[in-house]
Amino acid sequence: MDKQNKKLMIEAIIFSLIVLIGFIYVNYFYYQNITKDSFLFERERHLSQYKEELVGNSIPLLALGDSHTRRAINMTHIGNGFNYAMDSETYIEQHLKFKELLDQGFEINKILVIYDMQVMMRTDRELYVQLPFYYDRLDREDMSKILDKTKIQLWAKARTPAIGNGNAILRFLNNPNWIGHENFMEKNFTRYIEKERIVIANIPFKYHYQDMDKYPNMINEKSLDYFLKTMELARENDVEVYLIKYPLTKEYNDLVKENKLPREKYYELIEMELNGYNYTILDYYDIYFENPGYFFDGDHLNAIGSKKLGGEIKKDIY
Repeated sequence: MDKQNKKLMIEAIIFSLIVLIGFIYVNYFYYQNITKDSFLFERERHLSQYKEELVGNSIPLLALGDSHTRRAINMTHIGNGFNYAMDSETYIEQHLKFKELLDQGFEINKILVIYDMQVMMRTDRELYVQLPFYYDRLDREDMSKILDKTKIQLWAKARTPAIGNGNAILRFLNNPNWIGHENFMEKNFTRYIEKERIVIANIPFKYHYQDMDKYPNMINEKSLDYFLKTMELARENDVEVYLIKYPLTKEYNDLVKENKLPREKYYELIEMELNGYNYTILDYYDIYFENPGYFFDGDHLNAIGSKKLGGEIKKDIY
């Protein structure tokens, strides 16, 4: 090999090493400053603290769900318990969290399980997004089947979270406190005029039902499977189950009717699947249609609404 080719090879190796080091650093930076600061990891830190403060191994009340649950349930207004909900979570993640706590030896007396229609239709795309959190907690074979991905794809997604998330890095560099730390709970939906409320409500509605053409009955079979696994796990461990329909705004419900979503038919089908299980339905879907001041947007309660709902739940389960 002549000197010129040797020089080019050395330069190529040095360049490749620089790229590799840069790639590793960017992913490390992303994990340390963005992934670990996400609500998912924050909620896990809260759970560790809650476990340390527990007397014995009994959790009186566990709340599972998505952002509706996370924003609506404040245990201060209900009683001793833990809100383990996270934005956009499917019944898959909820089952995994519930099972993990039981496997760790905790006795759970009651669970609140979200019973909102959009959750049953939700696909596993959110679990794939959250793989940096779940990767080391799940069996690789199970995860591969759930997500229909190869083990190499799973590893790549979990270990290189920065790929495809350049916007998050730019937002962080522009404002290190952008990751959800604004206190939306103090906001009030009445800050919008009526026409604006319809537009605001349409944003989550379109997100929730983006796959409704694929699921005319609003049921994703994979979600249903894990929902029923949670019910079975509760039965096996003598856990009281409360299926909760969270309050929504009148504007959001108008969109449900306008788009002719089969809400009544959906619940009929689900309750047929639930035949043989013990559960109580807590239906708060329409109780605040005339109270937009209880919401901070089209489908999430604010601090006032959370306090009001907490009183209702406490009355209904104790």
